[in-house]
Amino acid sequence: MDVKNKMVSFLNLFLGLLSFLFISTKVLGQQTTEINSHLQDVENTYVKAIKTNTISKNGKWIVIENLTNDKLTNVLINTELNYKKEIDQSKSFVFSVDNSMLYYIENSNRLMFFDLNKKEIIQQYKLDVPQFKFSYTGDKLGIISNESLYIVDKVGRILKRIPRVKEFEWNPTSDQLMLTFEQKKNNSYQLILYDLVNDVENVIADQQIPLHLKYWDKKGKRLLFFDENKSTLYSYDDDQEKVSSLEVGKKFPDYTILIHRVAYLNDAETVILSIKKNIKLAEEGFERWNSTSKWVEPRMKTEYDNEKRIETLVWEYKKGEIKQIDKQHFSNVEIQSTSSLVLMYDKLQYEPQYLKEIEADLYTIDLKTLERKKIIDKQYISSNFISISPSGRYVVYFKNQHWNIVDRQKGTNVAMTSTASDIFFNDQSLSKIHDPYSQPIWTENENEVFVHAEYDIWVYTLSDHSFKKLTQGRKSKTTYRIDPINYLQNKEIGLYSKFKANVLKEQSSIFVRISYLDYSSNYASLENKVLKELDLKSPQFYTTNFVNDTMILFVKEKYNYSPELWSYSVQNKTSKLLYETNPNFKDLKNLHYNVLHYKDKKNKLVRASLLYPKIYDATKKYPMIVWVYEKKSKEINKFIPLYDYNEDGFNILNYLANGYFVLLPDIVYELGNPGISALEYTEFAVNKVVNLGLVDSSKIGLMGFSFGGYESAFISMQSKLFKTAVVGSGITDLASWYHTYNTQLKNEQMWRLEGFQLRMGESYYKSKDNYIKNSPTTYVEKLKIPLLIWSGKEDWNVNVNQSIYLFMAMKRLGKEGELLLYDKEKHGLLEPKNQQHLTQKIFNWFEYYLK
Repeated sequence: MDVKNKMVSFLNLFLGLLSFLFISTKVLGQQTTEINSHLQDVENTYVKAIKTNTISKNGKWIVIENLTNDKLTNVLINTELNYKKEIDQSKSFVFSVDNSMLYYIENSNRLMFFDLNKKEIIQQYKLDVPQFKFSYTGDKLGIISNESLYIVDKVGRILKRIPRVKEFEWNPTSDQLMLTFEQKKNNSYQLILYDLVNDVENVIADQQIPLHLKYWDKKGKRLLFFDENKSTLYSYDDDQEKVSSLEVGKKFPDYTILIHRVAYLNDAETVILSIKKNIKLAEEGFERWNSTSKWVEPRMKTEYDNEKRIETLVWEYKKGEIKQIDKQHFSNVEIQSTSSLVLMYDKLQYEPQYLKEIEADLYTIDLKTLERKKIIDKQYISSNFISISPSGRYVVYFKNQHWNIVDRQKGTNVAMTSTASDIFFNDQSLSKIHDPYSQPIWTENENEVFVHAEYDIWVYTLSDHSFKKLTQGRKSKTTYRIDPINYLQNKEIGLYSKFKANVLKEQSSIFVRISYLDYSSNYASLENKVLKELDLKSPQFYTTNFVNDTMILFVKEKYNYSPELWSYSVQNKTSKLLYETNPNFKDLKNLHYNVLHYKDKKNKLVRASLLYPKIYDATKKYPMIVWVYEKKSKEINKFIPLYDYNEDGFNILNYLANGYFVLLPDIVYELGNPGISALEYTEFAVNKVVNLGLVDSSKIGLMGFSFGGYESAFISMQSKLFKTAVVGSGITDLASWYHTYNTQLKNEQMWRLEGFQLRMGESYYKSKDNYIKNSPTTYVEKLKIPLLIWSGKEDWNVNVNQSIYLFMAMKRLGKEGELLLYDKEKHGLLEPKNQQHLTQKIFNWFEYYLK
């Protein structure tokens, strides 16, 4: 065999890393590689991402999370002083209401009291249960330690100790606590209301079965609790000093209470709860699938039959009345307890449709009369498509590519966006039914609803049904988005509907993120419907961590810019660096890139990001790696450290450090032709770069993972632009994959081809030619380049057989290539040693064929 050794000398790696060598060996018709570590072992060293964990009320103190490859560390930072303290292996960080203390739990379950003025730990407690809870004023804490409840002040001084307490809940409006207490003398379990101010205990309930607390209502007048068997639900009424009980086990034999589906309605005198029938399914040793069923049998059992076993009850505990919601023709009941809104639908109504989500008629129900009313016909039931106003009066839904609003009180149904000259649907979204650009955003008083179009922000005023555009981004292709940092965090207990509401905080201005065509960023404030851009425009990508009327906290990052935490003073209009990660990576900021933008044959704007080698000489031409997956150009906004621990085996910085260009193209898809679209747009982008005279056109490699693996496989069969390609966990034969079953999702794969990412748009049996035409294995005879194929052996997302099919076809036809199958790995590698092996293998593969 013809053996060829190749020594690769690494560039300085711009990190001051040691240079060393690796060897790759080529055997005729096959490549084997001696894998040597070529990067530092940095899995415990370099930070991948940072985010704010918590912030003090005055904004002077923050705790951030540092995410490395294998662990999470936290850093305490003062935003005004140059003070930083690293806190390892801890969680549950909370600042005191007066900004003087920080509390957190170490991994050993010790609650630490850190004095921010003294900058030291002044007290600690070993916890039985890893949690602590504040009184309604925030100046006292409750903890369970040594089988006792300790009530302590803000610095940890003990105010009261109560033994044998199992659980406790502070009243949200007073210094009272509800406790569950074990009375060992009588072998009973008590519920005790303890008044801290008067040091008075009052026994509320005494049972032979352990009791558990659910929660207080927001006024602190009523509390829900239940027995350990989940067969009896109790409501304590503080005004009447009375406990009411609902014995579900007696009234509904074989049913137990679903505790996560129990809540007071907004009047707090009615409880809504779900109960589930306990059925022990016979183990027959086989499954019986019926071809006329609307879904495959495993999905019917786990998703539909499971919901059908759930009943919903309305308990008016003062009257002692119980009503059962009739769901005979419905599978799902969605309840927004804060507004007493109940939505009902049946998942099988229009099935089978082979979409990501289902379509169904949507009904509301009056909880007083239990009368049902249909409000929307055949609605796509997805959390992105339906939004409920805070009070539950309005339901906004996305249908036929526009937003509409139902007023339940008036019984009206009005089109919100249909008269606007803008685009509110994403025609490149994964679903066959195009997604909106985001969920609607409500003002708390429900006077206005904000929605996002392709580039701009619009506002709908409910009083006069007016619809106004607030930004002007379309002409310059600048994208404006209301930042989620403006949203209220919904902490209301008992909300268990998939249809949530984004609600704006009450503040003087709305905070807006701006993204320009070249992926640079900025912020703006929206005050009285007028947009004012801030002086913060930067090439880096921004992630907002905190905002108020005086300060903004945000993270800057880019593929060449290790994450940094910054603050911005709204008053002084000045920025300040608070924290930087990976200081050894400063040289990365000098890396050059271009965001190319051009028009396709349909006159649609397309982007591709071209990343330059670390050391670039304009008189030379360089090899290039093309990394494909949907719209990849935005990947330049994401920082990944230079290391070997990558689930897909690809690390951009490694290639830039070693003399490669990297191209990240966007692909625009034509329905029914995903492979052909990938081929067309990838070649279009590559030719654009080749025409710039920057790269050696004979040394271009192709890389893709998952759906990108499918695209890489398809492109490599037909394009003449590439010298070699890597196919990671990709679909290679659409017809066979169409007929497979996803063991994890308990569902057939057909929906993923007809109505999701593959974008075939039709059944295989209505469009066989297109399925064949867009399958990589159809063209294996045309393959002229070596392929490296890899997959996890336990991949349930894209079955490992897809990789094997392609390899077997290549083997039978004598095509050059190699297949790597990783033990105990699924879709994307999680084991560090496997990540390292794959990353190095792919790098060596490209080094061999492109240099």
